[in-house]
Amino acid sequence: MSRAIGGFFPLADTGPAKETSYLSLWDLSDDFTGFHNLRSAFFFLLTVLRPPRVWLPAYICTAVSQSVLRSGTTTVFYPLKPNLSPDASHLSKLLDAGDLVVGVDYFGQPPDEELLDLRARRGDVTWVEDCAQALCAPVDAWGDYVLYSPRKLLGVPDGGILVSRCDELPRATLTPLTDSSFIDAYRLRRDDEDEVDNETWHRAFRESEARMSPRLCAMSDTTRRILGATDPRPHMQSRVTNYRTLLEELGDLALFEEVPSFVPSGFPIRVKDPVSLVSDLASRRIFAPRYWPNIPTSADAFHLALALAASVLTLPVDHRYDTSHMQTIVSNLREVL
Repeated sequence: MSRAIGGFFPLADTGPAKETSYLSLWDLSDDFTGFHNLRSAFFFLLTVLRPPRVWLPAYICTAVSQSVLRSGTTTVFYPLKPNLSPDASHLSKLLDAGDLVVGVDYFGQPPDEELLDLRARRGDVTWVEDCAQALCAPVDAWGDYVLYSPRKLLGVPDGGILVSRCDELPRATLTPLTDSSFIDAYRLRRDDEDEVDNETWHRAFRESEARMSPRLCAMSDTTRRILGATDPRPHMQSRVTNYRTLLEELGDLALFEEVPSFVPSGFPIRVKDPVSLVSDLASRRIFAPRYWPNIPTSADAFHLALALAASVLTLPVDHRYDTSHMQTIVSNLREVL
């Protein structure tokens, strides 16, 4: 049986701390505050800032909107442009002083110049950069606050990181983790070297994901050690190389038509029937996630977001794979389309 391509990451090995690591990439001190997940980090930020309104892109994970709802803050959604950058002209007409705007670096891509110009003009608005799909913020990071979700990027079992690029935040009071069962799925996949017990570790992963909530709990020591011991540079290079390979072969399906100037988290494609395609690829042990099939916004008001939710799936390009794996993805995808 061939090894699976895609899916969640197996638990990475820990080792001695490295000078160049994910911690240095994200400009974190040794005693940084790590949350159990990103939604907890975002919830904490909202409880500190207490903005009157939070603006979210229409194409967004429901967990983010649930964090806003739990904080008691009013949620307003805004549209995206075809390049997935926030519709700055729409926002500029409606933003009030004190509002908070969340922008997502979709698949690792930063927003366009129009949004950056609006951000520069509106210093009376708080800007939050969601880097859950980005290994790193761009050189000219645009957010006052930056959010990272390391378990989406490498083999760590949890973690939500909040970086302030403006005023220092009060230190969060976090509850220590008492249940480490969320690590089981990642450990099971790592230990299953031949990946023959897929159903066991995938079931454990689904159960762990279902228990995730915006609770103010601390990030595990396991994740902290791995982040400090892992050099991100090979991960970044692999993603760029693998993305280029897929773009050469699948350019007709690609959401982005050019080689990205950023480090991509995956290779997003648009297809007519992503539900069937996900199933067909999974039967061939290729796992391609969908972000996000159920968006928390009105279909009538946000046509582009609905179209993205209904058509996009993401092919893996991460550091576990090389050109031969990309060719396997291409050949199987062409066969089932």
